[in-house]
Amino acid sequence: MVDSAAENRQILVDYSSEVKEITPTADNNWSIAPINSTVNVTFTTSAKAEEYIKAGSNITFTNAGFGIFKLNLGDPN
Repeated sequence: MVDSAAENRQILVDYSSEVKEITPTADNNWSIAPINSTVNVTFTTSAKAEEYIKAGSNITFTNAGFGIFKLNLGDPN
């Protein structure tokens, strides 16, 4: 865990500069902490991304054309 007032992007840039070489892997070694309220994040990406949303996911496709997705970070109950 990193406790910092810096933006996430800057923390990653600083870390990358310090270690010089990063080997990225998708090993599920991080997660978003639970939020006990209604919080939605909206982001844009290709509409083709809709086909990768699995049943039961907390991501929903909200628009046609250029993809706009909403990620529910709140309590699912």
